[in-house]
Amino acid sequence: MTICTAHRLQRRATDNPATIIGVFLYWSDREAFLKARPNLRGSKMSVRTDLPPELEMKRGALAHTAYEIRRDEKIQTRLRENGVDIWGMTYSYTNISDVKEGTIVNVWGVVKYYKPPQRSRGSDVHMMLSLVDPSCIDAGKLKCSLFCQNEEALPKVTEVGQIVRMHRVKTPCVSLQISMFNHNVQAQTGVGFACLVFTSGVDTPVVPETGSQTYTLGDADKEKVKQLRRWYADVRNKVND
Repeated sequence: MTICTAHRLQRRATDNPATIIGVFLYWSDREAFLKARPNLRGSKMSVRTDLPPELEMKRGALAHTAYEIRRDEKIQTRLRENGVDIWGMTYSYTNISDVKEGTIVNVWGVVKYYKPPQRSRGSDVHMMLSLVDPSCIDAGKLKCSLFCQNEEALPKVTEVGQIVRMHRVKTPCVSLQISMFNHNVQAQTGVGFACLVFTSGVDTPVVPETGSQTYTLGDADKEKVKQLRRWYADVRNKVND
């Protein structure tokens, strides 16, 4: 392992060791060094990548997202170079008819209506989406008003009938991210929002379209996609009314 240069920063008024910044000659050495970080657990030392100020701010925002996920869903997270790695989770899903005001939910649904992403008056991208499932085909739908800074984070919806899985649709009801309106439920994205989209074809492969860096897709998820595809094939005309 070859280090090109290293220097010690001025010690702060704490008992922690002074910070040392080093530059590796080979990328493989850097990656091996970072992968060994778990060996420091229980000590007063830690290792992290040194980033420019603008990237440091983004990492801070990402760390807050990871904290929100750990707090609300009681699962483990780990920051990576390209996102948040999440493991050890078992998701539970809420039927659309059971979604209430002020709740935090994960949902499956079939697209009944969508409006493609458009730039909002601010810096965000906005998309409209309505979802139904077998629990609400005759009584309401989930109306989603989705805002994200990056269009890649929004659902890759291109047609009615696609299958959508959304995680962490949440917020206090005072912000109206999930609120009752005209006997339907309205929802917006919350912290850590993630989404997968699947085609509606019964015989097509279960392969998601997503802008998420990481996601889980187990056997139960694949079976849910197949169930919703068959259901939509049976009630297509009713959903599309």
